[in-house]
Amino acid sequence: MVAAQSIEDRDCTTVGTRPSSRSFWDYDIATPLAVSLILALCGRLQGMKSIEIPDGSLILDTNSPLSDAVLKAVAAYRDPEGRPVFGIARYVSLYKINLTTDISPAESRRILAHVPALGLVQHCLAAVPPSKTWTAVASLGTLKGQTAKRHADLVDYPSDSMLAYDNEDCTGDVKGEITAWVEQIARPPLLYTGYAPGLTPEELWLLDSIHCYWGAAGNWGPTECGVAMRQHYPPITIGGVEFDWNIASADALGRRVVLATAD
Repeated sequence: MVAAQSIEDRDCTTVGTRPSSRSFWDYDIATPLAVSLILALCGRLQGMKSIEIPDGSLILDTNSPLSDAVLKAVAAYRDPEGRPVFGIARYVSLYKINLTTDISPAESRRILAHVPALGLVQHCLAAVPPSKTWTAVASLGTLKGQTAKRHADLVDYPSDSMLAYDNEDCTGDVKGEITAWVEQIARPPLLYTGYAPGLTPEELWLLDSIHCYWGAAGNWGPTECGVAMRQHYPPITIGGVEFDWNIASADALGRRVVLATAD
């Protein structure tokens, strides 16, 4: 993944994008009334429902907002094996919702107008140099999970579609943070696990709160079940935007990734 964010995001500063003055999006939008108002203002043109991702499907993920022009190029793309893009995963914010760089209701509609499936994954923290890892804490899991839920609600993401946690480059109470995060999101979790996940493959498998895994490029993943989606390398560029690409396939227990599609 390429979407690590600085700890400064915790103080309402989205690096490189947030203006110095407060805007509408700096205020708390957690209440159902506020979410309903925002959806109305943005024009809720379609609902979503969950979709189980078929084996062999090509799923892209990117940290870049996607325009209609880029999405038209994505819809026309075929990989070397002739596969079209079945879905795109985009990011939800860490501590304060930012609709400039992360997914918005309008972008979610654009994506589903061009490909069958939409997934959501939350940014992970970036390590503060010279450290190569960030420290997981249960209280951060609670805070990040609350933001992930609010952001997913804002784009009308279904309650039975998987919301992904990015588990890489970390140390500390990783199990505690993931467990606390899952308790907040009100959706089934999907755990993306990659380099330096802070847990062994056996410990990943033993996470009580996780029942489906998305693996980074390489051999990352839990024992026993493996992963239901695998990222591959190198990234690809479509319409001037860089994407990581993933192939979905049932894990060893027959479990598949569940994302969202237009209703």
